[in-house]
Amino acid sequence: MYKRKLGHKVTPLKTIDIHTKAHKVREVLMVLIEGLNIKKHKLPIIDVYDHLMDNGLMTYEVVEDNILGERLAETFPDKEHIRIQQTVFDGACDGVPFHRFTLAHELGHLFLHKNQAPKSYARGEVKNHQVYEDSEWQADEFASELLIDSRDLTGYETAVDLTAKYGISIRAAETKLRKLKKIRN
Repeated sequence: MYKRKLGHKVTPLKTIDIHTKAHKVREVLMVLIEGLNIKKHKLPIIDVYDHLMDNGLMTYEVVEDNILGERLAETFPDKEHIRIQQTVFDGACDGVPFHRFTLAHELGHLFLHKNQAPKSYARGEVKNHQVYEDSEWQADEFASELLIDSRDLTGYETAVDLTAKYGISIRAAETKLRKLKKIRN
């Protein structure tokens, strides 16, 4: 079983609070991206970034891979700014599920971690705190709900269904279904 390293300690959040924030962001996106029914399509993550930037809600820059070292991206919530490796950006443009999730994850930091220390978010050293107060877990939960609105799921979908419909990886789909099954039982 994959075990992710903890990120930075942040204000504790419940799953429902993270999902509610992701739903609010989806609602704003539906207004910004006119004519797009994001409940029926893969979230066009690059369009999302562009529309958020065009509407003054954030800025982003694409940097050469070597600039960020091993980090795929980093977010500065207080500056409303995200830096993205060129490879990750190109992959997201090409619909690569892992890279799409990475960009959604960074939006999680942007919308969940404003006015909190540290001032930038990227996976860092191992910390000792609870998962619900972990910046990386929170950003993953946000990304998952942003890309797959659980309110639209019937409970009969398979991981393959979610992968095809939402443009996510099999691992992300399996994780989403496992968590939803836990919540619903």
